[in-house]
Amino acid sequence: KTTEIIARVLDRPNFYIEQVPSYDLIHPHHWYNEEVVAYYKKELEALIGFIEKQTGKELDLERLREVIKLSNQAASLYREVTRLREHVPTPVRNVEFFYHCLIFSLFAGTQEAVDYFSLCLKEAREVVEGKRPLPHQEKHRVSWLFCLPCYSMDLFNWMEQEHGVTIPVDMANYWTGDEEEMDPSDPIDAIARKGYWAPLAAVYIGPGEKWSERAVELSRKGKVEAAVIMNNFNCKEGCFILRLIKDTIKEELSIPVKIIDADVIDPSLAP
Repeated sequence: KTTEIIARVLDRPNFYIEQVPSYDLIHPHHWYNEEVVAYYKKELEALIGFIEKQTGKELDLERLREVIKLSNQAASLYREVTRLREHVPTPVRNVEFFYHCLIFSLFAGTQEAVDYFSLCLKEAREVVEGKRPLPHQEKHRVSWLFCLPCYSMDLFNWMEQEHGVTIPVDMANYWTGDEEEMDPSDPIDAIARKGYWAPLAAVYIGPGEKWSERAVELSRKGKVEAAVIMNNFNCKEGCFILRLIKDTIKEELSIPVKIIDADVIDPSLAP
């Protein structure tokens, strides 16, 4: 609804893209399949036509292929940084996991993203190898599941500096293992497929049991002592599944799980 409101207020045309029908009757237990990729690809092609009409410029496919190559490089570096975060003690500061997610989401197909993740990987490796001091004193490890308090990222610094609590794994940067190398020869198809395996996408694709299984896998990899779930209670698509995640983690890993109710953007909406 946000884009509809912006378009109405500014009196500008808008385009709504639907990634996938909510429920796939053909493959109800595997929501990433060729049918949904084809559906999403058509939506992307329609978006391209809309943008070309509004701007009077045609999409440069050769330039897009170069962008995809850069995105592949950034993704490879990003995955390695994420794996190193699982090390005990974790070599990456808490707040940086938000930066990683943000940079890849907004700048994946740029040289700047490649340079950023190259530097992150270099520093993380140096910490693990003892060539660089730890950025914190780790006393406790927790997994952070679901949303982030974007208005108060200092919370993560406080956890780290005052209590030695680190976050070696989180949902926002979770690579499921299903990721694919993007194929530059068919860039629109590659982008459509990325919508199902990239972080911030794949982990939230159903069914719900899969989501809870991934939360358990994530927490186990991180060797955590507890899990925190921030419930964005305004997100009706996500918050309904959190009880299943909490119960599954407690049953499988026997660790405490805390659910925090809050809004992602607006602190005044916290109950």
